[in-house]
Amino acid sequence: MMKKMLKTGLLFLLVGFVLAGIGVANGGLQAVVWGDGRPQVRTATTKKTTSKVSAFHSIQADITDGDVIVRPGNDYQVTINGLPRKDFSIQVRQGKLTITQPITHDQYFSMRVFDFERGHQVVITVPHNTKLQSVSLAAKDGDITLSEQTMTDLAIDSSDGDVTLTTAVVSGTTTIKALDGDVTVNDSQLQKTGLTSRDSDVVLRQVTLTGGTIDLSDGDFTAHDSIFNKTVRVSNSDGDNTVTGADQQKGYTVHSADDDNSLFGKHQEDGGTLTHNADAADHLYLNSSDGDNSVR
Repeated sequence: MMKKMLKTGLLFLLVGFVLAGIGVANGGLQAVVWGDGRPQVRTATTKKTTSKVSAFHSIQADITDGDVIVRPGNDYQVTINGLPRKDFSIQVRQGKLTITQPITHDQYFSMRVFDFERGHQVVITVPHNTKLQSVSLAAKDGDITLSEQTMTDLAIDSSDGDVTLTTAVVSGTTTIKALDGDVTVNDSQLQKTGLTSRDSDVVLRQVTLTGGTIDLSDGDFTAHDSIFNKTVRVSNSDGDNTVTGADQQKGYTVHSADDDNSLFGKHQEDGGTLTHNADAADHLYLNSSDGDNSVR
């Protein structure tokens, strides 16, 4: 009796796999979102829609689903890849470009089954050599990428995706919040930076950072060939702090609660503090509660 039931169960399981395979082959694996009080199938699209917009000097984009990309080009325009244009509100008022998705965060996450779609993007093109005033980019489920832009203030809020800045120049304040995704900054100049990373790494490559704080909860901090001006503090709850190509004319203080410190050839085990050029006007402080510090 038991063997018969087992054979019957395996037969139903096999039939289920076959039917599932047929469904996937015929496009049955689609995103399901909650909207208008009921579940809805959102059909994937490969369509690309480009809209030229009026000139703007500020950007505010709040995207629920998809990557946000800001890049240089020839015209002021917004391109939507892989999602219907009707899902977005795009407008320019008093020199400010505002992009939103009407679907709310709670609606979006209340029901989302078997969503393996990729390539959703909102691409904002800014003419070459344009200086922006303020740029505010938020993405709840996607990466944020900004390249070759000059601006006064920059604010980035990423819930679930990577943040990448390349050749970015910020003369005012920089605020970056990343809950679950790496933060990478390349060949950039940032001022008065407040960077918070909850569950990811932070990597700086050839970056000039003038004043600010970097707080990590669970990830490594790495800086290659970067310059730290004024006072910069890096606090890491659970991860290593590593700086390579450091300028020995500047000041450095490294502190670890119970792990190793290394500072220009000086070494320390089982916690403690090491200092180099303590009276220097430009000073980088590295603190790790559970991890190593290394400056070389």
